[in-house]
Parts: sequence; C-alpha cells; structure tokens
Amino acid sequence: VIKEKVTAPFLMQSILRMYKEKIRLHLVCKIAWLKYYAENPEEITEELKGIIRVFIKEMMEQQIILPQFKEYQGYLPALDMLQDKSILEYRAAPGHRATIHYLLEQDGDDGTEYCKEPMEDMFAGICVKEFILFFGERLQYYIKEDTKTGEQLTQSGTISRSDSNATAQTGSRFGLLNDIMIGKTLQDYDTVDHLLEEYYRKDFMVEKLFTPM
Repeated sequence: VIKEKVTAPFLMQSILRMYKEKIRLHLVCKIAWLKYYAENPEEITEELKGIIRVFIKEMMEQQIILPQFKEYQGYLPALDMLQDKSILEYRAAPGHRATIHYLLEQDGDDGTEYCKEPMEDMFAGICVKEFILFFGERLQYYIKEDTKTGEQLTQSGTISRSDSNATAQTGSRFGLLNDIMIGKTLQDYDTVDHLLEEYYRKDFMVEKLFTPM
C-alpha cells in the first residue's frame, strides 16, 4: 500500500483469518485488502463481498475515499456518490503536503489559467483529489510536493472522462448531462431533447423530495 509493491496473496488469507478471529486490523491492512481485490475481482466470493462492504463502510465513515472504491460500484448505496467522479491519486512522502495545479480544457477551448488546490492526505501520504469531468473535457495537471528543500514539481499528466470514468453508471443527473453533451456533439437532437426532458424531471423530483431540515 505504501511502497506500491506487489502484495502476495497469502497476506490476504492472513487478513481474512485475523478478521474471522476478530483480531483488530490496522487501517493499512484494510486498504491493502480493498486494493488487492479491486485488481483481482475474479477472486471475490460472496463471503469476501461482505468483508469488502464492512471495510468500505468503515473508511467512508472516517471520510477516507480511495480510487479503488470505484471498482466496487453496487456494493454499497453510498458508493453511488462516486460514480460520476474521477479520483486522482498521488503518493507523497509521509508528512509532506501535495498541491495540485490544474487546467480544465473543453473541445475548442484551451482554458485560461491553472487553479491550485491542496490534495487531501487519506493515509500515510496517499493523497487524492476528486473531479467531475464531462464528455469532451480534459484536465491537465501538475503536482508539487512540499519537501525539506522546498516545493518540487513531482508529477504531471492529463485525464479525461474517457480514460478516468469509463465505469461510471448512467442515470444520474451528471450522467444525463454527459449524455446530452455526447448527443449534441453527434447532432442527435432527438436524443438530446429526450435526455433534457429526463434531466429536468429528475431535477424537479430532487428539489421537491429533498428539502433542508
């Protein structure tokens, strides 16, 4: 988890045994468990699904959100909040702060200037930042890390919906907006009209059903 080395499967078996024996597990063990099975979904059994749900629920209650959570869409209703989000992960040295500078580009628009925001340290230098990207949008970014010798540029790249949100489910308002943009690009205006009607229907329902208490 920390040094990003390959985890031996027998360690997952050890975590399972400790969990069954009700031995208190360190957070890093739970993160390793979720990371391993997100990368090896064919090994997940019904028994393991229950443990995965427990670990994710505990972490989300602690405000810990990690990219591998998106691989478990459908395991918990709370994960629906992530379906339209791209989660960028960066590994900083423990105790160091990471800041992301990003520029959102759209087709035909190269943007203007970079925004700057701190990345949230979830655990031992695992820093994340969430974004919502729509069809045709690209996010250019670079990350700077505060070190003993000052701020250093350590990583840069580009993400887009096509390569960062391919598993997102449709049906949400964000998903509908994305499909509307695709339909407009393809000049499929009948589909656009239908999706706009569905979007406004959902928007009206949310406004009427969910009110401040």
